Amino acid sequence: MEVQATAESSRGQNKGISEWNTGVKVEIKFDSTFQPVGDRAAQLKSQLGQIVRDGQRIPLTIIDWKSVGAEVKDGIWKEVKDNLLNVPEGYKTVCLRCCNSLWKDHKSKTKLNFFEKNKEDPDILSKVPANIVTEQWSELVAYWSSEEAKVLVAQYL
Repeated sequence: MEVQATAESSRGQNKGISEWNTGVKVEIKFDSTFQPVGDRAAQLKSQLGQIVRDGQRIPLTIIDWKSVGAEVKDGIWKEVKDNLLNVPEGYKTVCLRCCNSLWKDHKSKTKLNFFEKNKEDPDILSKVPANIVTEQWSELVAYWSSEEAKVLVAQYL
């Protein structure tokens, strides 16, 4: 999955954990509140970001994280447990809360960078961002353009 670079965001895609899904279990240290700590904590967060940005796995067309199915969340947790060495069960809540935040950020940035900046463009539907599932883009544009979405946004302003 590639990310389309813009003038404002040219950092590129994160690297995550290179050993992920290779069969090698990665050791991450956790503190007493199950927060990842140490050298690989940031890599783990980046890896979770890669997971939640997979539009085949978690479509951006889902309204909010609460609407993401339990089977999807369980699948994320299973993947984490399959790739980490001795991951504490208490990390599950922390992990999924982090995924919620990362997914919400991804959806928000997608709207800001690709919809808001181009919503007056009559060809917006044909300008599918590189990291978005093509079939989802038209649904997102339709929703973000709807009165329902505009009312929701106005409530938060």
